[in-house]
Amino acid sequence: MFLTANQLLRQFEKNLCFAQYVDIAVAWATSGPALKMLCAAQKKGVEIRAIVGTVGNATEPDALERLAEIGELRLVDGSGKLFHPKIYIFRGRGDSCAWVGSANFTRAGFGNNEEGVQETNDVRDVLGWFEHRWRECDPLRPRAIEDYQKRRALILPSPHLQKMTGALKLQDSDRLEYLRQAHSWYGYVTALRRCHEWWEVHENDHSVLDKRRSWVHTIEEGRPIARKKSWSQLSRENAKILLGTYDDSRLDSALLGTMRGNGVAMNVFLESTPENEEIRERIRVAVSRVIDARASEFPDVAVDAVKRIKKARKEGRIGIGVATRILALARPDRIVSMNKGAKIQLKHIFPELSKRNLYVPENYGLLLERLYREPWFDVDEPGDELEGRWWSMRAALLDCFAYSP
Repeated sequence: MFLTANQLLRQFEKNLCFAQYVDIAVAWATSGPALKMLCAAQKKGVEIRAIVGTVGNATEPDALERLAEIGELRLVDGSGKLFHPKIYIFRGRGDSCAWVGSANFTRAGFGNNEEGVQETNDVRDVLGWFEHRWRECDPLRPRAIEDYQKRRALILPSPHLQKMTGALKLQDSDRLEYLRQAHSWYGYVTALRRCHEWWEVHENDHSVLDKRRSWVHTIEEGRPIARKKSWSQLSRENAKILLGTYDDSRLDSALLGTMRGNGVAMNVFLESTPENEEIRERIRVAVSRVIDARASEFPDVAVDAVKRIKKARKEGRIGIGVATRILALARPDRIVSMNKGAKIQLKHIFPELSKRNLYVPENYGLLLERLYREPWFDVDEPGDELEGRWWSMRAALLDCFAYSP
């Protein structure tokens, strides 16, 4: 019998009705309807053995605790060969059957995923494999699950694994944890890739590292515009990219914060009047000082530029959101975009600034100063070409960790 995803739970429950013994060997396990059924079967006298993998930290500690309570549990830590089977064996007095297929013992494996499982009444070979693998695994140590839980808290499962196992909805705090775990440039690259996965799973329309509609692409498209020698004759398309209001199938320029709601900035950059051209040039002079500044001159030069941009228009001043977005495009290696979507999470990344108003230029300077002390930030440019691109925009890319839609 071949079982598809929508048949698994019903057939699982049916097999538990005749089974006296249930053996399970899976790469991952989580709580969910299948685990509840197994707990109910144990109360009726079914004996349970389970071998569960922990690779990638996708298995949930709560599920392991329940399996250990209702039966015998052995863990595979993934330090050797990847433990990737999906085996279920049901044995009763008269009937026996085994499942061999793709479904892990997870919420998604018995629910949302597209799975295929072959049910066979010939359990001899499958049971022989399970008995051999059971003997190879050590009995569960007293603190094994607790130790695993601590390891998992330090390194969360990747977003793709969370989706595959049907974990709870991805949280903004997951991205902050990726960054908190970065204690070197290698750690930052790992966090960046995890963050990329998070956005791919959470928001299919854009990502962090792709060649289109991503943070990296937004910066690469906006940087040459922000660094133009003159903005007096700025095209409408370029002005929209600068302000984060340009959006098509290729580019989502709003990823560093859109200025669509800032009427003053929209007027200055989109309406070509002599007065607006003069204001744009005053802003461009402030930006040029940041472009030409040495690393040792930051964050002072950035704070001064923000103040100058805010004062570039006598009435209806341009806000810090516009100023920092443009500066972040011009110097993504040193400047963070201070937009509404990222402000709260930036305070979580640097909790010592939680009581500061980051829209005040001096406090924004403290944010940059704190960022520059991060171990992954103060490093030489890596030799790898791809990582070199990310290094050149490592400050502006903080937005992909902090931004909340």
